[in-house]
Amino acid sequence: MTPVAKPIWTYPTPLTEVRLVGRRKRFFADVEAPDGRAFAVHCANPGRMTSCGAPGSRARISDSGNPKRTLRWSLEQVAETDAWVMVHTARTNPVVEALVAAGRVPGVPADAPRRREAADGAGHRFDLLVEPEDAPRLWIEVKNVTWRVGDEARFPDAVTARGRRHLEGLADRVALGDRALLVFYVGRGDVDRVRPAEDVDPAYAAALRHAVEAGVEVVALAGRVTAAGLDATGTLPVVLGATPPIPGGGPPDVP
Repeated sequence: MTPVAKPIWTYPTPLTEVRLVGRRKRFFADVEAPDGRAFAVHCANPGRMTSCGAPGSRARISDSGNPKRTLRWSLEQVAETDAWVMVHTARTNPVVEALVAAGRVPGVPADAPRRREAADGAGHRFDLLVEPEDAPRLWIEVKNVTWRVGDEARFPDAVTARGRRHLEGLADRVALGDRALLVFYVGRGDVDRVRPAEDVDPAYAAALRHAVEAGVEVVALAGRVTAAGLDATGTLPVVLGATPPIPGGGPPDVP
């Protein structure tokens, strides 16, 4: 049997598998351990987690090791059918930065200096700024994608004014002579393309198309999600055409 390659980013402690009971107040989730013990965990995901938050789903949680923290455990992954979905949005940037450093994000120099949470001086802050010596600066914004509709991933799963402002800011950087890149990290392995969720946030879909027309580059990374850690298997096409209607209507609000 061929050994599975170690993921480019690994969890600091082993994950624990539980059953997801439900989600409440967006940043809380109730889970049940194999021994029947029920408790709340932190859910670091501001979206709706549509298609990957059904009660009764298998889930994986991490232990902060800090008993003084309000919620010691965090929700990391949820299983939808045969796919594990990475739902902890704070993991996305470290994974993408590791892929950048390994030269595995198309168009991004691996050996150039990088800065995290870089401010552009115009009120925007972006996840990464890459500063090659002999090329324009490259501003990078990273988005975690979890929602699946059929064979495609869609973003966002909730209205995101902040995401729209990021797109506008990236377009502004291009107009000033820099490069700008939007990276979708698709934290699941059961989709073959990415599309803006026009039914959910038409303003974001329009802003994305405008940004691309203005010269903003877009890359979608196909995530590899395991209990050991996170990686990418390559890239996925990003489809900017009209979004087909969602079967059965749009995603429900989180109570």
